[in-house]
Amino acid sequence: MEVLDHAPLSERIPAFGEALRLAPEGEREPLALRLFELASAARAPMRDGALGPVELVTRWPSRRRVRWAERAMLELLSGWDRVPDPVRPLASGLARERWLAAARKASESPDPGVRASAARFAEDTADPGLAGVVSGLLSDEHQAVRLHADRAMLRMAMTLLAHLPEGVLGAEFGEIAARPTVRLSADRGVLDLERVELCRHIADASWRFAEHRCRSPLIAALLILDRLPGGTLERSVASRIRRLLKESGHPSHSPLRTVLRRTPSPLLRERALRWIVIDPVRVVCVDRLASAESIEEHEILLSRSYLALRGARGARLRAVRPTGDREHAPVPPARGYQQLSPAARRGMVRFVQLIGLEDEARRVALEPTLADADPLVRLTGSHAAHPADLSDYTFDPVESVALSAATRWSTLGVPAPQAGSGAWSRRTQVATLLRRSPHRSVRALAAAEAERLDPLGATPASRLTARRLLERDPNAFVRLVREGFADPERVLDALMLVRALRMGERFEMDLVELASTAADDRVRATAVAALGTLASEPAGRTVRAALNAPDQRVRSNAVEAVPACDPVLLEFKDDASHRVRASAVRRVLTDHAAADPPAAAARVVAAESLSRMLTDDRAEHRLSGAWAAERVLCPQRRELLGPGWRGLVHRVAEAAEHDADTRVRLRAARCVRRLETLRGAAA
Repeated sequence: MEVLDHAPLSERIPAFGEALRLAPEGEREPLALRLFELASAARAPMRDGALGPVELVTRWPSRRRVRWAERAMLELLSGWDRVPDPVRPLASGLARERWLAAARKASESPDPGVRASAARFAEDTADPGLAGVVSGLLSDEHQAVRLHADRAMLRMAMTLLAHLPEGVLGAEFGEIAARPTVRLSADRGVLDLERVELCRHIADASWRFAEHRCRSPLIAALLILDRLPGGTLERSVASRIRRLLKESGHPSHSPLRTVLRRTPSPLLRERALRWIVIDPVRVVCVDRLASAESIEEHEILLSRSYLALRGARGARLRAVRPTGDREHAPVPPARGYQQLSPAARRGMVRFVQLIGLEDEARRVALEPTLADADPLVRLTGSHAAHPADLSDYTFDPVESVALSAATRWSTLGVPAPQAGSGAWSRRTQVATLLRRSPHRSVRALAAAEAERLDPLGATPASRLTARRLLERDPNAFVRLVREGFADPERVLDALMLVRALRMGERFEMDLVELASTAADDRVRATAVAALGTLASEPAGRTVRAALNAPDQRVRSNAVEAVPACDPVLLEFKDDASHRVRASAVRRVLTDHAAADPPAAAARVVAAESLSRMLTDDRAEHRLSGAWAAERVLCPQRRELLGPGWRGLVHRVAEAAEHDADTRVRLRAARCVRRLETLRGAAA
């Protein structure tokens, strides 16, 4: 070392370089330091161009130092892989432009080892200013040089993506991006421009794949394509890379497809979702989306599944199907589901809806969302859940989730399941449970659902269900009604349905049996009222028998059901029950024929009975009298009532003014107003 320090520079620098390449590992550091010291001798670059005689003489020492300093830098580059790691950061103390110039010169050396060292220097520094050098070395005639250039190009591209988490890039690429670099000092603005140049060289190298057969430009192109800034230069570079995706006949297109399919980087699975709309790579993208190697691949794809909102992209996702390997399924298994972020778990629901899964596989994939801790995930899951699983979401403690599921679960706007079927029974059971939900909106929806499911109910929705059942399956309707007759809790509902649908003839014998033998007086009264619409002999016999029933409701309905010309009606004008009495009087005064002399005599008697009811001591009888008067008194019947008309009107008016019972006064007042209205209309 001491001998070399006193040797001329022309011998010292090459000797240090040769010694650095041959010395053992423990003796390299002093040699590298000597070369760095010699390389730093030139402090400022000399201007280019011809020099005058004076300048040639005065600047000769400086030019000589610069020349030998550049030679020392070249020797460092030539043995860069031998420079110890602690010494390499000293490179940042030398001008970056000088390093770039030395690297360009080394890349043109006839020695393959020197060219390979230039590629290794570019790999360690990852400086975008060396992109042109590395791009040129990709086509070198020596395979070792091409291999180092390939690694250097990949390292430069990974440095552009170093801000991304390792899980996004993949373990291999993340390790490359995280490796420490030997930074060369440079202005930030200059680096930004040169990064665009790096992208341009990557695009050029991608188009020249047939010349160098190196994969790093293709990998870099796919990874940085959608992460370029938005300037004019960047857009032109990105458009050139995208154009290669569409050039199916280009020699670089087939290896690009292979890289997209097999490169182990989660980011490329997200790229596959973006590029599935590009026809030449559509099949490759479908294959890449059909399987995943890690939870990171699921995370990055599912968190960006909103990209499938584009119609063309969503339609092509139907071709994505599982490969049969559960470990590499398109969506994570249950044990990996909890490792996803909330955004990815919500995105998984959207992705599962779009890809081509069988119904059972889709249900299994969405099952974990039911117990997710995030209400938004459960809400999203309820939007996509299988109809058989919706009832589970309806019991969610969050009202928005429960209501969303209940709305989808309900039969609002669609026909309900056929009454008596298994689906109908299960749905009825759930609706009953939901009527006890803590959420008011869910309870209201459950009540409406119960009405639609119950053909025996008294609501319009129930009546519609009953009519649909009658039209679709008359035998099932008959069975349902007769089961209702046999059920003590639903017999009244079944009777009201028969009356509402005017189907007394179809169930005549059932009605006769209920009117004759039912233990509940309400059931007997309703059955008698239903029989009153029938003209058959069994119905008439049953109705007349009901006239002697002890219950006032049965007798009242029987009075309403017997024929109007039957003289038996007058026998009930003084009945102890105000209901029976009022019904008998009303029927005599309204239903008897006008020209029949016996009917006229009956009307006189009935009018007197109605007048006595309006002045009866019992309030219930006066109220029933006012009810009957409201239905009897109208201008068209004035002649039929004859002399009794004026007295009845006078009694009603007095009751409206002076009766002690409020109910009677209100009912009588309504009768007076109705009578005045009818008179005004007739006038």
